[in-house]
Amino acid sequence: MSVHDVAGWDVAALRRGGTALTEAADSARSWVLRASSVEASLSAPQAWDGPASKSALADLRSWSAVAARVGPQLESLASGVAEAVGWYVLAQDSAETALRTAAGEGLTVTAAGEVVPGAQVDVTGMEPTQAAAALDRAAAAGAVQTRIEEALELAARGDALVASDAGVFAGLGIPGFGSGSSFPDLMSAVHVTPSTSQRLPEVPVGAGPAAVARWWAGLSLDEQLRLAHERPELVGGLDGVGAWARDLANRTLLDRIRWDPLSPDREFALALSDALAVAATDGRPAQLYLFDPAAGRAAVAVGDLDTAGDVTVIVPGVGTDVVGNMSEQAARAGALYSAGLGTGVDDDLAVLAWIGYDAPGLAGAIEPDAALLGAPLLVSALGGLTQRPGAPPPRTTVVAHSYGTLTTSRAAALPGRLPVDAVVLLGSPGTLGDAADFDVPTDRVFVGEGGRDHLVADSGWWGIDPGWTWAYGGTCVAADLPLTGGGHGDYFNADSEALLNMALIMRGRYSAVVGCHG
Repeated sequence: MSVHDVAGWDVAALRRGGTALTEAADSARSWVLRASSVEASLSAPQAWDGPASKSALADLRSWSAVAARVGPQLESLASGVAEAVGWYVLAQDSAETALRTAAGEGLTVTAAGEVVPGAQVDVTGMEPTQAAAALDRAAAAGAVQTRIEEALELAARGDALVASDAGVFAGLGIPGFGSGSSFPDLMSAVHVTPSTSQRLPEVPVGAGPAAVARWWAGLSLDEQLRLAHERPELVGGLDGVGAWARDLANRTLLDRIRWDPLSPDREFALALSDALAVAATDGRPAQLYLFDPAAGRAAVAVGDLDTAGDVTVIVPGVGTDVVGNMSEQAARAGALYSAGLGTGVDDDLAVLAWIGYDAPGLAGAIEPDAALLGAPLLVSALGGLTQRPGAPPPRTTVVAHSYGTLTTSRAAALPGRLPVDAVVLLGSPGTLGDAADFDVPTDRVFVGEGGRDHLVADSGWWGIDPGWTWAYGGTCVAADLPLTGGGHGDYFNADSEALLNMALIMRGRYSAVVGCHG
């Protein structure tokens, strides 16, 4: 890029292109909303039915998945281009000024950006008037050179801004599209072509999240979509697979069961349908991340787990099951998601309501068995959420409630590092250890106890009461309701101190957390 190129830019056309890109991003968002409405209509019992209907619904979901992945990044790029235009305008102004000044002073600017004659001049032996003219010309050359460097620096700022925003597409993990790819490459990468005659890739069932993520990133988008549609029972619960594909696969499984009146798992599916509706309140993004009727496990996310900069997993306690409590857990995730939006942090966020282990009933809570069995499941889930080949992992927080704090501590005790940045323990009966057991600095183990949560939080059933932070370690945080204090089930109430603190913690605003009273 030369100063002559910059001076000749058609910035007006670039501005029009940026406007068109913004319109395309807006259109993509509207298209996703319309597609969701059509999908709901096609899914209704009284809707058009038969093989063609099922095929249309499958295609609609495929393209919705593509649009949902690309849409937010397209919006980011549009915003970046609009901001970059401002730098390009300044760059062009400096370039034009440099060339205009050079022409007026009889100077030449080469294609390489060098001013001839330059700013260095030897006036030895010159007559005074001749020397003065030479020095004036050299000063003018210096000023032109400065303007040229300024123009190129401003242009580079615009380029860097566009490149940075274009780079977010690489974070999607779309095979065939990387940081050096062009828009045609992107369009080719996300294009879905029929290939049903081709053999599906073998699914690495039993592999760890990191290995699964590498395998998944190596597939074409068409292969990923076909697996989600044709092998949903394998893809929907495989840690390391993208959340968008798991959601697609799990909704396919849910629909099969939900509309089958003879299915023994229909009540389970209906409970998940209700929970998804709760998660999607006010148009929030919702994902069905886990759907396993046979094991009685499920997980629903509020927000996009693939693109969120901050991801939080809620680990529940005693008496929590999918049929009876999934909607309540989704509401808790929604409350925390909404609180997180109000913390002044711009990054996207997602909260996962995870009933991914067999939480015990009251009788089983006196034994650690459920926690020991649930620990590796939690480790695997967290491993899957933090695997983003080619992109940095999200800031990850675990919010554990009641017996879930024991499950989380047992997960941290397993070999390897628990991939979290902070841990929140609410209403904990103990964790068979102390704050040093978690794989985070002890000041990022946050402990909250409601003023009326005595029966569980003060029981010390599983060792040191975490509320005794002077002995347990960690950071004590305020967790009461105004006026009444807070009971064992009140931590996610809209006006709870605990909810505000959880929101600050998951957003990384650790210094803003409100400590315990007194």
